Amino acid sequence: MRKKNYYILTTLLVLGFFVAILLVNSPVFAAEKFPKKPITLYATFTGITELSGRLLAKAAGKYLEQPVVLVPKSGSAGIIAMNAVAKSKPDGYTLGILTGAQSSVSHMRGAPFNVLKDFTPIMQFIDYRFAILVKSDSPFKNLDQFIEYCKKNPGKVSYSTGGRGAISHLCMAKILHKSGAKANVVPCKGAPNALTKLLGGHVTASSICFWEPYVKEGKLRALAVFLENRSPDFPDVPTAKELGYGMPPAPYVGIAGPAGLSEKVAKKLEYAFTKGLNDSVFKDGMKRVLMEINYKNSKDFKKLVNSSYYELQQVVKELGLVMKKK
Repeated sequence: MRKKNYYILTTLLVLGFFVAILLVNSPVFAAEKFPKKPITLYATFTGITELSGRLLAKAAGKYLEQPVVLVPKSGSAGIIAMNAVAKSKPDGYTLGILTGAQSSVSHMRGAPFNVLKDFTPIMQFIDYRFAILVKSDSPFKNLDQFIEYCKKNPGKVSYSTGGRGAISHLCMAKILHKSGAKANVVPCKGAPNALTKLLGGHVTASSICFWEPYVKEGKLRALAVFLENRSPDFPDVPTAKELGYGMPPAPYVGIAGPAGLSEKVAKKLEYAFTKGLNDSVFKDGMKRVLMEINYKNSKDFKKLVNSSYYELQQVVKELGLVMKKK
């Protein structure tokens, strides 16, 4: 009898061992333990994209109990960074900062991924706040003067942007198209490089985000801002909308992972980044650079990415920016 009980006990122990092994290696158990190592977050642009992403990554890491390491990977309007995300293993350890630029460039010249199918939107944290800028000693005091000069001197004016196909590029292209004016675009790798071009006198104007500190310091003059309403920090600067040029398409900035993330991993990431959004590390940092937070959860962010994708398709066609394939 004792021998029989011994075999039964041994069998149960062996079965229990294998069940434990299965549980440890199951997706559910893995998701519960996620993350077990640092997470990489690729920044698609320099400037406010990298700065805000770095602050949010630091804050979110607190709630994930693992570091979120921001890695700058600018170039091709964010295509390089988001391609690395799209091709990564869907385990939650590789994320990117998704913006509307990846959709606009897809429509302009194609991309090695599909924005609608190859990503898992996690959450949105800010909107870009674009503006048309000139140096403070520029003869152009307002947008009308600038546009009129471009009309009378077609091709003589150049302007810098955060990249060809970036939303900052579309903002200026939209104004020029609607007014019938002409100017040459000088695409750069992010807003800081575009600002350097302007401050150095290499271009007449610039269409970028993260301009606020430079206007406050008196180095630059904002001719128009792409906002729903005038900024309380810059009440004298008119909006492009009130001047008849409308709002910018898809100014969103958010976190996304590759397609195929498990629901539990995606939810944990959304929870941590949302908590990070309300953390003093992020909130105080945004106040210092005069940026406002604009949050959307994963469901609403996905809807925005999808609707903006088709909106940008129409904008790119309307502006004649679709590049012919060789």
